[in-house]
Amino acid sequence: MDAMKPREYCIAANLRRCCWYGIFGAAGLAVVAAFVAWHVQQRGVLGVCQCCTVFGAIGLAAASPLRWRLRVDRDGIARRRLLGWDLWWWSDLANGRVRKTDGWKLLDVDRPWGRRTLDLDLLELDDRREVMAKINEHYRLPPPSEAPDTMTLTYERRHSIKLSPDGIQLDLRDGRRAYRWDEVRHLDIRRTDPLRRDFDELVLVFADREIDFAITRVHGHRIPNWRGATAEEVNEFLLRHVPPHRVNESFAGDEATTRRQVDRYLRPSQKSYRQIKWILVVAVLLLAGTAIWALRVNGLFGAAMIAGLFGLHPGLTIAYLFVYWRRRTRRLTELWGSLPDEDRRPAAAVA
Repeated sequence: MDAMKPREYCIAANLRRCCWYGIFGAAGLAVVAAFVAWHVQQRGVLGVCQCCTVFGAIGLAAASPLRWRLRVDRDGIARRRLLGWDLWWWSDLANGRVRKTDGWKLLDVDRPWGRRTLDLDLLELDDRREVMAKINEHYRLPPPSEAPDTMTLTYERRHSIKLSPDGIQLDLRDGRRAYRWDEVRHLDIRRTDPLRRDFDELVLVFADREIDFAITRVHGHRIPNWRGATAEEVNEFLLRHVPPHRVNESFAGDEATTRRQVDRYLRPSQKSYRQIKWILVVAVLLLAGTAIWALRVNGLFGAAMIAGLFGLHPGLTIAYLFVYWRRRTRRLTELWGSLPDEDRRPAAAVA
């Protein structure tokens, strides 16, 4: 570590753009508010200063994340604060006390309040992977929690899954099924990084079905689609019973390497694409109905005004659909190109 060259990381490019949008937006609103206060409301210099002060504070708040930095050096990882730096020593990461929590966050409950978490989510994905790799050179996992001998999970609210040393019992809508552990064809696990026991998604693949344990992020909170055990407990239990040669692990940012992974990647894309198309259809119908009503009530000019005002939403939706389709098509081509020849097949349309 003595030879490590210090390096600093800033927030991701999309977050920097959001900051600049907020800065320029606040500046524009300050100009408009000052104009209204001076020429319309006749509030004088004091009123103009008040408007500029309010929107100036908003602009400063939007600019504050641009100052955020993360520094990695021979001592550890330091995060810039308002005054000074908050250092996480490499020795702290090696004591088995620090836990990896939601996504790319580290938690140390023994640190002072307000300095207990180290969040890497603000970084670009490649930077997150690079910093986490350096952390993992020193990081030691806390002791695992003791998994029970049997485990009963409520899956997607209405289904029940019982895991035991004898196998897996499913109580689903289409009836009850039981499987032995050697009937598990694949156990696909996707984690944020290699050195952790929880997961973002875990898929049990059988001959006739797949059971997908997934965690979605909603407003910064991780919500699993099952209840009855933690992700770490489910992971430890399944790794204990599924044959090791049938376990496939992948990590955030990894490319899909099998046709099964590509198909799983496309499912949410197909669902999102269908939803956007229906939004477009509903928006066009509403626009047409409103324009017909305006034509009957206010004539051609009124219909043109309504179409101009409300036509922006369908227009933006069409533009978004086009960009979305181009990106997904390019992404799909890259995914299929990365597969072995025996796993390739003609790429289906995303729609």
